[in-house]
Amino acid sequence: MDTVQFGPQPILEDDQGNNLGFGQDIDAATNWYTFADPTVHNSDSVPYATILGSGNGSWDIYTFYVDSASPESPIHVVMDIDNGNYLDKGSFIRRMVIELADQDGKILNDATVGEATTYGLLPTPVESLDPGSWSKYDPLLEWDITEPGTYRVGVGSYRDYLVGMDWPSSGVAGAISYRLNVSVPEHATNPDVLDLVDKTVKIVSGKGVGQMATITGYDPTQRQFTIAPGWAAAPDATSKIQIGSAVNIDPVDDRYELVLTNKPASDVVIDVVPRPTRTYNSELAFDPDANYGQNEAVQVMTATPRARILLSGQVTAGEVWAVILDGTEFSYTAASGNTLATIASQLRYGINGQTVNGITFTGTIDASNNKAIIISASNNQTFYAAFAITPDSPGGVEITGTHPDTWAVANVELTGDVAPGETWTLMLDGTAYEYTSVDDDTLASVAERLRIASTVSGSPFTVSRTGRVLAVAWNDGVAFTASLTISPDTQGRGTITPQLVFTPDNWSTPQTATNIASSTNSRLSTT
Repeated sequence: MDTVQFGPQPILEDDQGNNLGFGQDIDAATNWYTFADPTVHNSDSVPYATILGSGNGSWDIYTFYVDSASPESPIHVVMDIDNGNYLDKGSFIRRMVIELADQDGKILNDATVGEATTYGLLPTPVESLDPGSWSKYDPLLEWDITEPGTYRVGVGSYRDYLVGMDWPSSGVAGAISYRLNVSVPEHATNPDVLDLVDKTVKIVSGKGVGQMATITGYDPTQRQFTIAPGWAAAPDATSKIQIGSAVNIDPVDDRYELVLTNKPASDVVIDVVPRPTRTYNSELAFDPDANYGQNEAVQVMTATPRARILLSGQVTAGEVWAVILDGTEFSYTAASGNTLATIASQLRYGINGQTVNGITFTGTIDASNNKAIIISASNNQTFYAAFAITPDSPGGVEITGTHPDTWAVANVELTGDVAPGETWTLMLDGTAYEYTSVDDDTLASVAERLRIASTVSGSPFTVSRTGRVLAVAWNDGVAFTASLTISPDTQGRGTITPQLVFTPDNWSTPQTATNIASSTNSRLSTT
């Protein structure tokens, strides 16, 4: 058996409501879950919402509604900061604080109002960490609400001096980021969250294509689903996975038959290459973090009796280069001094003569290019081919602006996908600004973290964000250089071209190309 990671989607902080003074409304049921998470208090039974926030000097305010509460039946809410950071300034610590206010703006957890269980609001930090906290400066607030109404959670920060009196609370300082979990009993929850136990998982494209398994359980302490049977070829960032019931798990496939209209004088090779398709989700038309509902990607894989795989880029010792044929992986680990031609030769050697699902493969090196492998199937049977290099990143970047080499304004668009544990480095005029991704990150949240890192006090740059795009300009208007890298990543590439071959003998015999839909973009990683 294998395990795959899964979890609800967090809310990204939106400064618009804070700037207008009324806060960000998080009350919509689609933001709330009862999904077991070991870092959230009673998460499997008490609805909760998670917000990813960061500082810009103002208070971050989030509003929610409680519709049934009384002194006899109070609603016990929990507000918990996790994965936060603090600023050590030598003579003082700049750390976060939580305040809870009613609809009239009255601060409920003021020292003169009621009793609260608080951590991080006290003159000294907590002695032990609650689950999910990175440091003893992550605050936690519990409160019994006794009246229905709209309530506001405020996240700020203050100077905790080592000697002398502390300064009053103010907004969240720049360079501070956090994860806020708000738990409210009886709150409406997301109706679209499904119980995935007993559902079927199928890899519909990329590494491991064609494999199927069943979700058999969930371990909340590890935040992992268990599947059986385990993967024969473990999926990676190239894999696209479809989840559903066994009766309808197979994706749609289309078959096309091709023939030539005239007998050729010699062999004719036809490339059958899927092209990117633009898609649009009108429900996300006003969401910049979802690229306004627009996407452009290759939506299908194509199976043919022959495939050409062209290797390019650079080889790094220790990388695993792999060709996947109908879900079975053939790989080679690069050694020092290996060239692209070496990799191609080793992969060809591993594939030639092997049988997968009744298909025997022949591997040869392209006579016109020793960096390309040609793979043919016995009896003209069709197969799906995929390619992967490990380690690699599913993410990428496109930079556009007012000058091709040095920029007056650079628009840095993050593309692809985000894998946890990657280091994204924005290099601006020789200065590196970094962020390491975590499980729930999206392109938009990574862009936001890079924006925060590159606009710390003293930075010469002005950086704004719209969805997954950063707009960068030098404060003095001078030109600068800009680049973005992801680590771990590879400088190697493999380009797959499905092919049909017609000869003077078979030119009038129909040959088949099959397209399999791979519209599901979920990426599940195994451990």
